[in-house]
Amino acid sequence: MGEYFFYATLSPFLWAIVNIIDDYQIKKIYKNPSLAIIMTGLFLFVPLIISAGEANFFETKSIIFGIISGIAIVLSNWFYFKALSREETSIVIALWTLTPVIVYVLSFIFLGEVLNTRQSIGSGIIIVGSLLISLFGKKYLRFSPTLIIMLFASMLYAVNALLEKETYNNAGTFFSGFFFITLGMIIATLCFLCSKKNLYATVSVFKYNKRYLSFIVISEIINIAAMIFQDIALSLGSVTIVKVIEGLQPIFVLTLILFLSFFVVYFRTNTNYKLLFPKLLIMAGMMFGLYLIY
Repeated sequence: MGEYFFYATLSPFLWAIVNIIDDYQIKKIYKNPSLAIIMTGLFLFVPLIISAGEANFFETKSIIFGIISGIAIVLSNWFYFKALSREETSIVIALWTLTPVIVYVLSFIFLGEVLNTRQSIGSGIIIVGSLLISLFGKKYLRFSPTLIIMLFASMLYAVNALLEKETYNNAGTFFSGFFFITLGMIIATLCFLCSKKNLYATVSVFKYNKRYLSFIVISEIINIAAMIFQDIALSLGSVTIVKVIEGLQPIFVLTLILFLSFFVVYFRTNTNYKLLFPKLLIMAGMMFGLYLIY
């Protein structure tokens, strides 16, 4: 378990770095929900080319599952960004934290995955902790129409997780399965690029936002690395455990922000220190949940 546990934990850490870079610089130019998806898709051509030599075009199931899986994750991300454009971030993230529950139900039905008692308790602690951190400080909760959008995002994300697992189960090598998943993501990305509005927005990023390009490149490289590490974890271990561990991302985000607040004024002025201690207690509980899973 140690190997896939390491990769499963490394990916949310890297995505936390991506979140911070996006919040610090890139979010001001990603106003179109499709734009972030397109940018990631364009950068995916690099790992696609690198892994092409490992692709086995005689693995029919791997090809089908991989391509559909790639399309599903792109659509999931589109719904997620669409929700972010309509609702405040805390609500969207809170709804997103419930995704592992859907993953668990589907993986039990279709893959026969069953968690033991320790893993179930640990998973529950992490999911609840992630939900509490997302909603911490809100004075009231309300029903949001964004729930429907996030339901689509979560379902597609869960389907992607199961299909990725099946892709790697039927692939001769990891990079063969990875190639077809990446191919599916690029196919979906190119469909978004068929829109003149999206094409113009993409060209504008490179033409009029050159000072942000270094941040975009760094962000996308780290994002792709996180995707690869999570895919390795999925190929080796439990789908449910990997997706539950992804819920540790808020811990990494908060930890990195606290560290950066000593050096960067932006993070120091945007950190609510009054809510820090309760969040640290929740984080400690989530780390205990991680211990139970391990």
